[in-house]
Parts: sequence; C-alpha cells; structure tokens
Amino acid sequence: QYAAQIQVQTATLDKLNDAVAVFGSDGRLRLHNEAFETFWRVNADALETASDFDAIAELLKAIIPDPALWLGLKARVADPDPESRIAVSGEARTADDRIAAWQTRPLPDGATLVAFSDVTARRELEQALAAKAAALEESQALKREFVGSVSYELRTPLTTIVGYSELLETLGGLSERSRQHAGAIRVAASQLARSIDDVLDMAQIDAGEMELTLGDVRVRDLLDEAAEKVRARIEGRGATLIVTCPDKLRPVRADERRIGQALDHLLENASRAVSDGGVVTLSVQTNASEIRIRVEDTGRGIPYHLQAHVFDRFVRRDRGGPGVGLALVKALVELHGGWAEVESEPGKGAAFILH
Repeated sequence: QYAAQIQVQTATLDKLNDAVAVFGSDGRLRLHNEAFETFWRVNADALETASDFDAIAELLKAIIPDPALWLGLKARVADPDPESRIAVSGEARTADDRIAAWQTRPLPDGATLVAFSDVTARRELEQALAAKAAALEESQALKREFVGSVSYELRTPLTTIVGYSELLETLGGLSERSRQHAGAIRVAASQLARSIDDVLDMAQIDAGEMELTLGDVRVRDLLDEAAEKVRARIEGRGATLIVTCPDKLRPVRADERRIGQALDHLLENASRAVSDGGVVTLSVQTNASEIRIRVEDTGRGIPYHLQAHVFDRFVRRDRGGPGVGLALVKALVELHGGWAEVESEPGKGAAFILH
C-alpha cells in the first residue's frame, strides 16, 4: 500500500512542469519528478546514489554554484526549529545564466517540498515590458514638452497678429474692404490660437494632468452664455438659434469652464453646418440620474461611415473643424464621468448629446 501511494505521488509530480523534490526530515530524498532530472541535468540513478541532501546538493551545485542557497535550503529541510520550517522563496542565477525561481513548502508529516522553475523568459519579458513602458513615458514627456514649447512659440506671434489686426480695424481713413481684410486676419489668428489651446488641453488630458474645478453650475446660465457667443454667426448665415431649458432645473456639479468649452465647440460645429433657413437647437433633458445637453442642427448631417469616428482626434471632417475639437469635447465630458454621442441622418442634420 505504501509503495502504491508513492507511485501515485510520483505520477502526480511528473505532471508538473516545475522541478519538484520532497525531502524527509532526515534529509533523505523521498520523491522527485522527471522535470527535476531535466532541470538539474542528472539521472535518477545519480540521485538515488546520492540519496541525502548534502550529497544531492553537491550534484546540483554544477548548475547553481551558490553555497548560501544550499545552506539555507538545508535548514528548511533538516532543522526541526519551527522558525526554520516556514515557506520561503527566492531566485538564483544558474551557471549558464538562467534565472531559477525556488520555493519550499513544509509538509504535515515533517517532510519538505522544494521546487525550482526556469523563469528566465518571464523575467526577460518583464524587463522588456518595463523598458517599453519607460520608453513610452519618456516619449510622452518629450511630446508634452514639444507641444508646450511649440505652442508657446506659436502663440507669441499670434498675439501680435491679433493685436495689430484689431488696431487696423479701429484706424480712421481705412477703406471698408481693408477693414474687412483686417477683421479676417484677426478671426483667423484667433481660431488658430484656439486650435493650439485645444491641442494643449488634449495633451494635458492624455498625461492625466488636467484637474477639474468643480462647483454648482446653473445649466440655464451656461446655455445662455454659450448661445450668445455664436448667435450672431448663426443668424448671419440666415439660420435660427433656439435655446430650451426646463424651469427650476437644479444646479449640477461640474467645471463650468470645461463644460462651457465643450458647448462652444459643438455650437461652432453646428454654426458651420447650417445655412439659410436652418435651425440650431440647444436644449436640455433630465431624468432621475443624469442631465443631457443636446446640440442639434438641420445641416447636411454626417455620412454613416464617418459617424463611428466623429470623436476621433486629427481626423479630416466633412463638417470642417480643426480635427481635435470633438475629441476634446468627448474627453472633457468623460472627465466628468459622463459620455458623448452623435445622432445623424445624412442630409437632415446632426445632434450631439452630452450625458
């Protein structure tokens, strides 16, 4: 019966990939598996001849020539002190430069299980992943530094351009055509400055460095302020801007500036889409769990094949825009724990909803 039990245990151990051996409290080898022979490059006869821990350790030192390791393992196997008979683990370097992980487990009958495994590939993979992560972090830092530096260099001359174009618009004796040209320069420079700010904001969000300044925001005031910024532009295209908001709507906890920034992008997007006779609607719907802000236009809509990518950054858009605005809208809403979606039927307009 004892022999049968040993056979069952040995067969079980042979199913393991780890090199496993069981030593009795007297230091003699009781069991080992085939992986143990393979790992240590010894055969069963040599192990049977060696028999006890010291002799077996001398055989195995050809693979791991670390006296301290074998001394420590012997203490775990043969020392009756309960403090020595505890589960321990570690790693060692083999003579052929592999990394071997080892561990000991005391068994109820006083024996000790000792297991070794080759973790070289795992450690190399971990090192490669760590190196890749470090390189990625470094590239992100370089990107942020580059974006910040270039943006600063661009904003400085833009400020000058905007300032002098505003001065030209106020000069007396300037023809109406020249005044329009100066105004066009000012508008274009201001749009470029805003695009630079958008890119900087996206870089800050990507780096996890944008912090929200939360407060109680009156949604009606937020909508009215955003609407007034684009009303003249929409009406100048012969379209109508409609703002609807439920009465006595409770304030929401949000960053007023960032939500306003998202609305500005959506309304500017809508103002470019509508034409004579069109309508832009800015509205709010509520339920027990959320507030939905909807910006809808009756413009040309968005083709179905582009709707899945409408919030992607730096994507060329049929509806115009710098290519990062809608991506920024989505990111700003997600910072608030919400989400953004689009509904559109080509030829009949589009609606952007912020949850």
